[in-house]
Amino acid sequence: MNFSQNATPADVPEDRWLESRPGGGNEGRVLDEAHVTSWRERGFAFVAELFPGGLLDQLETAARKRLPEAGTPEAREFSNFGGPIHFPSAIPALNAISVYPRLLSAAAELLDVVLSNLRLTQSVPGTGVHQWFSTVHVGWAWSAYRRDKMLERLIAAASLGQRAVLGFPQPGSSCWSQGTIAAVAARHGVFGMDMTPYREVLSRGESRDDIPPE
Repeated sequence: MNFSQNATPADVPEDRWLESRPGGGNEGRVLDEAHVTSWRERGFAFVAELFPGGLLDQLETAARKRLPEAGTPEAREFSNFGGPIHFPSAIPALNAISVYPRLLSAAAELLDVVLSNLRLTQSVPGTGVHQWFSTVHVGWAWSAYRRDKMLERLIAAASLGQRAVLGFPQPGSSCWSQGTIAAVAARHGVFGMDMTPYREVLSRGESRDDIPPE
């Protein structure tokens, strides 16, 4: 049975009609129990208003400028490998959506983990699945050398939780020393990255296990 994009509830059997609705659970959660149950039992959750409409409009406009129209010969020949529609991207709206706080919080709620324990990964042909923030992942390895410093700006503007999802070492990680903090500050500080949380934890001699999860 085929349904058009303009189908209404009257056109579709009752047990086949799915409609998104806003989340909003208890204690400031993004999702409610019905969303979580649907995802765990049926494999999906339709959540309305997860992103602000203006952000989605920005991404749609940018994508339409860069991608051929569906059904055209250009679309059939199109390959986006190495193109702009991947993360991290020169399109700010795509980056914002990929690590949007409400999206990350929703994923953490579905998986029943703290946000800082999430990791954004990608399967790389021939090498397996890797965290995004590594020299294996094309997003990190290539973007670190862009002249527009897009990657540095992204990391500098991110929250601690967003950086954690990207695999960036959290305050208290054994990665951090006075030297590594100074090196990261030298590269990202000009874009506004605040290294205070990393310095404070290091000065107190705490490890990552001593710090409450974000």
